[in-house]
Parts: sequence; structure tokens; C-alpha cells
Amino acid sequence: MEPTQISQAVTEEWHHPPQLLTISQFVEKHPWATEGGLRWQRFNCATNGFKEAFVAIGRKVLVDETEYFRCVRRQNDQSDD
Repeated sequence: MEPTQISQAVTEEWHHPPQLLTISQFVEKHPWATEGGLRWQRFNCATNGFKEAFVAIGRKVLVDETEYFRCVRRQNDQSDD
């Protein structure tokens, strides 16, 4: 990646910080999801493709909403092959 591209990526990230939600907040915002289902995905994230969707800050686990839906789309695209 060129220095200009890195600078642009950092600037874009700064202007559009990730939407981090607790598991409870994510479920409240997206009622189709369940806390148990998200906790299962978090527990198995190293093998199920959802590693980028979860952020741990100390003991608190947060869901990066944008990354979560990217992971879902990526899995759906792979299943279409």
C-alpha cells in the first residue's frame, strides 16, 4: 500500500469510526439476532469467519456492526460458489 493510500485509509477511518455495539445493543437494534447466537459466533470466531466482527476491550465484547455484515456477505458469497 502506498503512503498516500495509507493516509487516505486512516483519514476515512477517522471520519467514519466503526459502529461498536454490545451484544445486547446489537440484538435490540437487529431483533432477528439472538444473544446466544452472537455469543456462539464470538466463541467460535476463529474458525467461522466472524473474527473481524468482534472487538474485545478488556472483558467487554463489542460487535463491529459494519464488519459483522461484511462477514455475513462474505459467507453468502462463498456459499454461492
